Amino acid sequence: MTTITATPSTSPITGAHVDFGNEGGMALSPDVVIALLRKRLGDMDDQIGTQTAALQDATRMSQRAARKTQVAQAIQAELQRRDDGGSDSVDLSEVVFEFEGQEVNAADLAIEHGIIGTSDAPGLSRLESQYEAKVAELTARQEELWRDGSPETHAELILVSASLEGFEGKLRGVRSQLGESVEFSSTAQSFGTIVQSIQTEARAINSGNEMRMVQLQSLMQQRSQVISMSTQMLNKIHESEQAITRNI
Repeated sequence: MTTITATPSTSPITGAHVDFGNEGGMALSPDVVIALLRKRLGDMDDQIGTQTAALQDATRMSQRAARKTQVAQAIQAELQRRDDGGSDSVDLSEVVFEFEGQEVNAADLAIEHGIIGTSDAPGLSRLESQYEAKVAELTARQEELWRDGSPETHAELILVSASLEGFEGKLRGVRSQLGESVEFSSTAQSFGTIVQSIQTEARAINSGNEMRMVQLQSLMQQRSQVISMSTQMLNKIHESEQAITRNI
């Protein structure tokens, strides 16, 4: 079988530096070329698959960031429209405006798109107020029944005490969820800072996407070069075999 001698160099097939350590070099038969080609392409396909998956994930992140920016700018515009020149904060849960043909609540919209955390949700604050009112009501009734002390109110006292204990537990749970959340309010100016932060985040994601795309294109080009160079080597082997056959 005809072979071609490879001299020390960087192999286009393996992608590594080849130094065979002998004067004659390494004999490459078609079977060896094809085996090396398969291994090299397998490695490159794994890299391309990894880069493609990363690019797809980053693209989805970029789309979410773009949508997040759009929503934040819409909320900021509404706050600016309502701004009367004062410095008073606005409770976002009370801001209702038209967005994409629908009436929306600014707080709910901001939570949905991750502009603010759920721990800042006005719904939790409202729930806390409701539980506080219920606890105060039950506490007052419990004290009245204690003062009364008659057998006729004993059963009600037991029910009220049990209900009070339940609402106190719910109140503790809500306060735990709220944690150290900031006050759920904003001015047009302070919300503008949030918008700028989101835009910076979006630019960083897009910049990373551009780099991943360049890396992916480079891998694809290298893959094509490996196939092309391997094909050239196989053609040379075939031509050598034909030349030997003609000389027999």
